[in-house]
Amino acid sequence: MLDRTQLIRLCGLVVLLSLATTAWSDTMTGVSSKASQGSNDSVLWSQLGADATVLAASAKATSGAGVAVNVAFAGANSLASAVCAAAPTCSWSGTGFASGDRIIWTADAAASGNGPVSLSFGTSVSGAGALIQADEPGQFTALIQAFNGSTLLGSFSVTSNATGDAVYVGILDQTGANITSVTFSLTACGTADASCVRSDFGLDTVFLNVGSGSGTTVSLTPTSLNFGAVAVGVTSAVQRVTLKNTGTAALAISSIAITGTNSTEFIKTATTCGASLAVKAACTISVDFKPAATGARAAVISIIDNGSGSPQQVPLSGTGTTVKFAPASLSFGDVALGVSSVKTITLTNIATTALSITAIAITGTNAADFTQTHTCGASLAAGAKCTFSITFTPLVIGTRSASLSVADSAAGSPQLIPLKGVGTTAKLAPTSLNFGSVTVGTTTAAKLITLTNIGTTALTITSITITGAAAGDFSQTHTCGASLAAGANCTISVQFKPTVAGNRGAAIRVTDNAAGSPQQVPVSGKGI
Repeated sequence: MLDRTQLIRLCGLVVLLSLATTAWSDTMTGVSSKASQGSNDSVLWSQLGADATVLAASAKATSGAGVAVNVAFAGANSLASAVCAAAPTCSWSGTGFASGDRIIWTADAAASGNGPVSLSFGTSVSGAGALIQADEPGQFTALIQAFNGSTLLGSFSVTSNATGDAVYVGILDQTGANITSVTFSLTACGTADASCVRSDFGLDTVFLNVGSGSGTTVSLTPTSLNFGAVAVGVTSAVQRVTLKNTGTAALAISSIAITGTNSTEFIKTATTCGASLAVKAACTISVDFKPAATGARAAVISIIDNGSGSPQQVPLSGTGTTVKFAPASLSFGDVALGVSSVKTITLTNIATTALSITAIAITGTNAADFTQTHTCGASLAAGAKCTFSITFTPLVIGTRSASLSVADSAAGSPQLIPLKGVGTTAKLAPTSLNFGSVTVGTTTAAKLITLTNIGTTALTITSITITGAAAGDFSQTHTCGASLAAGANCTISVQFKPTVAGNRGAAIRVTDNAAGSPQQVPVSGKGI
């Protein structure tokens, strides 16, 4: 990597402007300075990592105003770098960039250029621009292109001075926020060096024009949805996006649709909003994912409304795979500290060829609270199944989470199955009651549940109730007061009197001040 302070003398910028042809309408305007762009938002590269962080072929970022930004390169090994003054300790010094700036440099020391750089926005913008500089000395020409989906709206180019100091290249859409993505690139460079690589350049902070200058009137939370790996033909769990009217007038919604390459595989299952959304009001959009093929799948929720930045867009992604996990996630509920709860996951190879399994592990924030054993070998035949026995033993009070990670030869590897449980100091034993078959109208003998406070301070008990579809078929009495001393226990006596034939179910619910409250014990029986 070159030290530009040793190669390039400091000089003023002599900028030669090359406007796009009149084939673009006069609504698209090129800008050659941050001041003339009049931006109201920016994307800082410091969020991608410290100096010399090597980047993958794509990265996710967020603007200061909360716009989701997907950054894509022509290949991996791009670099997030800091720009330093003379005799730098940082990875790059570039004339025209400010000392201490964070830039994206499109190659590391072991790779040739990986430009151009494309930015796709979660919310449409009306303008974008940034300082850009070729890595090697000599005059260069920079280009910015603006798109709405796959449609090229216009382009604008700027030529640097003879020594190749950084220049600003930007573009504005005078008709409003119609830009969904921009691409920065070099079209010429290196008159002083025959080996100049046009895809090798540095890009400083990208400045954006969001809405009409006062920010959008709509917020979307989250700004993207990732469904992870889902077996082909299997429908994922539903995920939701909350849309909120943050403006000062009612928001008129024309349409909400899923568009893009794999739009038929992402299904909008429900919305809670109508054609108009009052000020400060919010609604939800529910989506699930059912892949029709293996590999990465993508689409976009597109919301057309009268707000700034319309259409509002939420990127959707997921991976179709040939491994099916049932269930697709495990929740252990409340488990007392030091007590173990065991649940099972089944893996099915739905492909027509054998599945190679290379590694199985528990990963994630609280991996130590979960253990696994399994019946899976190094290969799983087409159509075959194997099982994982997952044990949750909470070590700490509160919510605990991890994932079962299975590295294999299927798309989306490693497959990650979310695991969750809550460590609590309120221990209920047994963890379920089944009264078996009972004649309708007959009351059973009582079965007991013991509540033990395994904490070091008193447990405050607010209520003990029965909830659920058949709550009226069960009754309870208890010896528990409003407070249960540390180490003490009390009992809940439960009886079953079926009112109709068939399976009946409910839950004993204990509301207290322990983690995971309310604690619940499922109760069941069958009326005959």
